[in-house]
Amino acid sequence: MFNDKNRNDINIDTSIRELYFDDQCLDEIISGKVTIGPSSTEINLKSKKIMGNIRNAFNDKNIQELLIHITDLIKCEDFHQIENKLNSASEEFVYGIPDEMYSEIVQYFKVFIPTYPNPILTYNTKKFGAVFSDMWQNILSRNETFLREQFGSILYRWYEHYKYYNEAREVLNLLINIAKYNNDKIGEAIYINNFAYEYLLEKKWDKAKPLFEKAAKLFWESKNNVFEYYNSRVNYLRCIVELSGKDSLNSIEKELFEISIKLNNKNDYKSHKPLYLLSKIEEKRGNIDKAIYYIEQAISISAGSKTKYPDEDREYLEILKRKISADQKKDS
Repeated sequence: MFNDKNRNDINIDTSIRELYFDDQCLDEIISGKVTIGPSSTEINLKSKKIMGNIRNAFNDKNIQELLIHITDLIKCEDFHQIENKLNSASEEFVYGIPDEMYSEIVQYFKVFIPTYPNPILTYNTKKFGAVFSDMWQNILSRNETFLREQFGSILYRWYEHYKYYNEAREVLNLLINIAKYNNDKIGEAIYINNFAYEYLLEKKWDKAKPLFEKAAKLFWESKNNVFEYYNSRVNYLRCIVELSGKDSLNSIEKELFEISIKLNNKNDYKSHKPLYLLSKIEEKRGNIDKAIYYIEQAISISAGSKTKYPDEDREYLEILKRKISADQKKDS
């Protein structure tokens, strides 16, 4: 009753409720219910094979094969099955990486976890939590600053994406200290800005504001990073707008107009920020039509940025439209 594939692949200790009869799971036959998607047996066999391939690639130090099989693992469909397998195999996975392969593997993970904020992730990388944690501890045990910076820049964005903001700040704090040690003012400014951004995501405006101000000052003093200066500055102004009432925003509005001109770069997520804030200011003033005008511009300018900002701005646009609709009903 087994087909040839299942006869060859199933281990003797496999649960009988997961055996296949003519490609149908016994559990389905007993319950009379059809399951959607791959069975747990299929997933287990598939992931077990991939882990074996990864182990063989490690042993052979074959980087190309290794990355192919890591891709297969990332694309595996069942979250819990793969997460459990990775958690149990994490230490072997991480500490089996030869020293000369570490940098290339770290670079490879950037494909799945972009180092810019608020990205659209194609795959569910949450299952790599144990692997990333062990990789980080292993990297910290090495006296390789460059590798710490490489992987730290991926890791804090991964933490950020899954809302582990304290953990993201812990990594960023280490990166800030590395930049200070190397007298790297630009790196220090970038990491301080991004440290503050974690507070911004938590809407802790009072904690974020002085850090954005400090980052902007460092960028300005470098004189070669005007674009990044304006980005940090607009982040700082975001905190002020969120903390201020409608009567204290005139000077901020003028500066936002100036920054909007400086950051006017199509398909860049940073360019949407001053327009978003101008929209928020007009909303606070009760000028909803004008707020809609600015947020539509923000959506247009960041449409190709590969971030979640356009979708978030569209959600805000819908909120503004509902406000107009509610006001119209009151007047009728």
